Amino acid sequence: MKKVNSGPSLYHVSDKAISDGLEKVSKIQMIHFLRRKGIFVSESIEKDELIKYIRTFNFSYSDYLWITKQLENPNKRIRTEVAKIDLEIETDELKQIANKVKSSLSSEDINCRVIKNDNTIKLELNYLEEDLSVSELKQKQPIKTEIELTNNNGSIGIRYGSLQDVKKVKDILIDKIKEETNNADLEPIEISLQFLTSPEVRSEFFMELSKAIEGYKFDDILSVDVTKDFNFNIDDDDDDDDDEKDDIKERHIAAIRSAALKGVSVTSTPHFTQLHNDGYYIYKIVWSSIHDILEGKKVIFEAQFGNKVKCNNFKYLVKYIYDVAKRKNAIGLHTKRHREISDLERKNLNSKLEKAALDTYASIVEKYGV
Repeated sequence: MKKVNSGPSLYHVSDKAISDGLEKVSKIQMIHFLRRKGIFVSESIEKDELIKYIRTFNFSYSDYLWITKQLENPNKRIRTEVAKIDLEIETDELKQIANKVKSSLSSEDINCRVIKNDNTIKLELNYLEEDLSVSELKQKQPIKTEIELTNNNGSIGIRYGSLQDVKKVKDILIDKIKEETNNADLEPIEISLQFLTSPEVRSEFFMELSKAIEGYKFDDILSVDVTKDFNFNIDDDDDDDDDEKDDIKERHIAAIRSAALKGVSVTSTPHFTQLHNDGYYIYKIVWSSIHDILEGKKVIFEAQFGNKVKCNNFKYLVKYIYDVAKRKNAIGLHTKRHREISDLERKNLNSKLEKAALDTYASIVEKYGV
């Protein structure tokens, strides 16, 4: 993220990196690439032949930019995290603080834009994300995301993309808010079950969350991921076969989903109880809910704890929407294929999921304490 002043340097793209990269590029894009160089080939040419030909080129810097541009993933879905600060502050003052954070990012490779809209301050962030674990032509990906501050007259809601660099900016922002308002002891409220270690309680959070989306009716559990708290005090034979343990875990998950499908109270099933007796709990769930109107759309939600052992770093994602099928013989059914979500829909659904998560968390904390 930090700028490094160095150079000049030479970089040569290897044949293997070019070949691997071109595998992800469409044939028509490669044909257009050649035409811009004055090389004309038939559109009936096989893709493998194009790759073999193009990789023999001495790639210039502009050629390198072209292929990396083709490998960008502009539709990368970024999970969202949420926090809250209890603080009375004017929205204009919040904007001034955001602009100071923007200025402090001048030494970073991050382009920041601050926007005020009613009681909301938005920091739009654009930067390159580096990942050295992937092929060299995909190691840098452009990221466009945002941090949104909502002034709720007594508290500030903070919504931000679940990315390491974004979290750093969020921490800088919170520190600046503390500094500018002389509230050194101010701590953000985040969804965390780190100190609620009971497997039953951790699973209950997710089961209640799946039913708490305002204006939507729970439909189905699509997937459940569970893990085991190895510090949980249970009678467990350490010599048990790992494959057998995994098989038991999968049977528990299948039974939970089956109960949900049949409309049975999942938390009262023997398998759900046994899951917790064995020390397992839910840390990630994907479910569907249907808009609570006549023939409403179906929405796929996802929620999880990034740290599945401590059950903190809560993040969420609205994945897809299935519209109501328009065929006459498909009344009450949904389309087989999902569609992408518009920005307006995503903002609205994110707000509903965020509110449901915070309300469910508050209810769990009030019920069981910390």
